[in-house]
Amino acid sequence: MGLKSPSKILRRLARALKPKHKCPTPASKSVPTPAPQKHMTPLPELPLDVYELIIDFVWPDRDALLACALTCRAWYARSRANLFYRVELYNLAQLSQYSAQLAADARVGHALRELYVTPYHAQSQLLGEFPFALAGKLPAVSRLRIDIRRDFYPYIAPGFHTALARFSSVTTLELWRVQFPTLGDFSALVCALPGLRSLACWMVDWVKKTYDAGALRDRKQCLKLHSLELRDMDWSDAFADWLFMAVTVQHLRKVSVLGVATKDVEYIEHLLEAAGSCVRSLDIGIVPRRSARPRTKTMSEWEGEVGK
Repeated sequence: MGLKSPSKILRRLARALKPKHKCPTPASKSVPTPAPQKHMTPLPELPLDVYELIIDFVWPDRDALLACALTCRAWYARSRANLFYRVELYNLAQLSQYSAQLAADARVGHALRELYVTPYHAQSQLLGEFPFALAGKLPAVSRLRIDIRRDFYPYIAPGFHTALARFSSVTTLELWRVQFPTLGDFSALVCALPGLRSLACWMVDWVKKTYDAGALRDRKQCLKLHSLELRDMDWSDAFADWLFMAVTVQHLRKVSVLGVATKDVEYIEHLLEAAGSCVRSLDIGIVPRRSARPRTKTMSEWEGEVGK
């Protein structure tokens, strides 16, 4: 078989390399006809409740929630609900601003679940004012935290506890670093919340150590607590009397007493005997020498001293 001529080889190579579609020359003014497009099926959209679930997981990142609120109309309601899920008030100016928001849009108050009253230094009067400004406007709030950071206890107006009683949806009260004038002031504030089921106190005490036993009897069995948490508190006969008088201890399911001095262990023993077999969770932290313990620790630092 003879060799093919170079011209035939070049012609075959040219045909092999020839483009399948003819391209218009640069001088051509004609526009190529586009190829017919196949019908594209749009991607299915996720249900709105899936997006709302994702927005719930974004909390408490406020910057991300603000971005979600500005994304589209459908995301706005859920984003706003998460933005106002918790409100922290530090001074009277913030209280006034929040009250104005509630007056402009009542839905802001319906979104609130946690209210923190934590005044800065010399702003403790916020404690005496917030019930009057917010009573009846927060129908779904369930958690109230009061932390005046060992600042002076403010003047309490005569109608304070009546206004506080309108927070009927509150089931959890946290008192942090509050020094009451008397045990009666502590009792009046705690017992003013009719729906209270969980009480947590950290570094709570009172200046006047004597108490009116008759006033304690007026609070008889007013609290049906399911959870009681006491941290770094000075137990006394007065406080024990109030506890057994005002609280239905037979309903307790969770008891947490941390930073207990050895001399106060008998109070805990009486509490557990009265609660009986209803208790399902018990945390006890005992400090042998109370005077040797530094008072500057934070709550998170006490966790290592808890025995379960």
